Amino acid sequence: MYIKQLENGQVRCTQKYVDKKGKNSKSSNTLPSKTKVMQARAKELLEEKILLKKEKDNIITNFTTFSVVKEKWLQTKEKSISSTSYKSYISAIKDFSLKFNDWEIKNINQLNIQDYLLVIIGN
Repeated sequence: MYIKQLENGQVRCTQKYVDKKGKNSKSSNTLPSKTKVMQARAKELLEEKILLKKEKDNIITNFTTFSVVKEKWLQTKEKSISSTSYKSYISAIKDFSLKFNDWEIKNINQLNIQDYLLVIIGN
């Protein structure tokens, strides 16, 4: 795990790993300090994040519904951002979820999203 002090006082922890395709990848988290406790927490979070990334090829397919992808994404985000940010994310995708929750990922395209946004902006 690599640790870099940021200008704002926070610390970015980065872990390299090899994905399922044999490609070198990186995963990182930003934490408020460089204490031993925070480093241990960063290691745990990075291990979970890497595991989820490695497993996502098995979990998310073209036939997976938006609701499944959303839940997996929120699980990942919940562990790496503040509770206030997490609540904002949930709020931001609430209405979108009402429309697309049962749609398969392969069926959601740019035009669907543009149409959705035009309806929202128009209201």
